[in-house]
Amino acid sequence: MRLPCTYTGKTLEIIMGKIEGKKVMASWFDPKTGEFSKVGKFKNSGSMKFDPPGEKMDGNDWVLVLDGK
Repeated sequence: MRLPCTYTGKTLEIIMGKIEGKKVMASWFDPKTGEFSKVGKFKNSGSMKFDPPGEKMDGNDWVLVLDGK
């Protein structure tokens, strides 16, 4: 499975409905620290924009983790 990620802190637009379940729990994973930051629970349809923490600049690495519920 390919996880959406950004190495510049830019907003990601995700087409929902590809993961099984009516709702999706979203979290950001920081590969530098190994920590997760919860974003929330969302309807699993349409498209959603996810804005990672921090400034938009090179080196602001984040991985968006989506779990179907």
